[in-house]
Amino acid sequence: MQLFDSIPRTDLRWMRYNESQFQYHNLAARPSIDAIRTLLEGWFERFPADAKDDLRERFRSRINSQHRSAFFELYVYEMLHRMGYQAVAHPPLEGVTSHPDFLAMRDSEPKFYMEVTATFASKEEQGAEARTADMYDKVNDLDSPNFYLGIRSIGSPSESLSKKDLNKKLEAWLSTLDPDGVASDYSLGKEYPYLELPFDGCRVTFEAIPKGPKNRGREGIRTLGIILPETVTGNARLAIRDTVSLKARKYKELPHPLIIAVNVMSEFCHEIDVMDGLIGTEGVTEVLEPDGTIKTLWNLRDPNGAWYGPAGPRNCTVSAAMVVAQLSPWTIALDTPELIHNPWAKLPLDQTLWPLPQKVVSNNRVTRKAGERAKTLLGLPEPWPVPEEGWS
Repeated sequence: MQLFDSIPRTDLRWMRYNESQFQYHNLAARPSIDAIRTLLEGWFERFPADAKDDLRERFRSRINSQHRSAFFELYVYEMLHRMGYQAVAHPPLEGVTSHPDFLAMRDSEPKFYMEVTATFASKEEQGAEARTADMYDKVNDLDSPNFYLGIRSIGSPSESLSKKDLNKKLEAWLSTLDPDGVASDYSLGKEYPYLELPFDGCRVTFEAIPKGPKNRGREGIRTLGIILPETVTGNARLAIRDTVSLKARKYKELPHPLIIAVNVMSEFCHEIDVMDGLIGTEGVTEVLEPDGTIKTLWNLRDPNGAWYGPAGPRNCTVSAAMVVAQLSPWTIALDTPELIHNPWAKLPLDQTLWPLPQKVVSNNRVTRKAGERAKTLLGLPEPWPVPEEGWS
């Protein structure tokens, strides 16, 4: 049983923005995609046999959320395998109908459970993202031999754009520009020329970036250069809080520590979002002292996290959370997930069981513990993905 089809492949194009990830990875003939397929097939071969059918079906879905969730589950299992654990899929729990994704065993002894999940935008946000991706694809289809196009967008289109009308306006504008003259002006400190187009629901600014002499008129070069969205959709902090809380409520009592692994599929997720989502929003409080002076208290947190609420500690069945943002086969060499320990956990996780970087929260302070890079643990080749001449 394999994740991908055993078929001849000749498609060397780039992935379209509005295309299913699995569909592209299944059909593309590029060397980097072939390396990804080979790697993931190796991971899948080691995946528990009794859980392969379900994972394969979700992995091959054209719905990107299902595909990404299945990939992350495969990734977490491989991490556990590389750490030296024997991971049992969907271990039974007495008196509970829900099952964690994995039970990590070492020397035949259970060490901890792993629950694997991912966060995604709402249906409305996904619709807006799809319309924006459709706009990007239409711009990429533009025949622009002399210029790349940078895009700076505010909002997202409320309906699909007309490819004919969009490309007509862009072609007319680009035909008035000289790439050598634009490059010379830019070297003297001038900005690239731009064109602002209003659409229903958004305003888009296109920037003309001259191609180098070697790439002018060359086929197979994408038109889109830089994409700079100026609006943030979704809220990573709330997504992390709600996802961890939802998973925690599935289990009232557990015989072993529970780690929840979260792949945050938000375009904007930073370290502060992770900690705010887990232990509460960081803030500053000013206190009026008896002598009339004002004392500033830093690093206090509001009681609005997954692990600490208005009534105090909550979701204490969760021992730790492993959070990473937008992890994909392309970024597994760059991103190393950090494990954040729950200071109020009923069953604290032994830190020696986890070789990757960790964070320990104590007295409202966060202490980092260094660890191995995921790239090293997974044994990925250098560089990853494999380089491709002419693809940049």
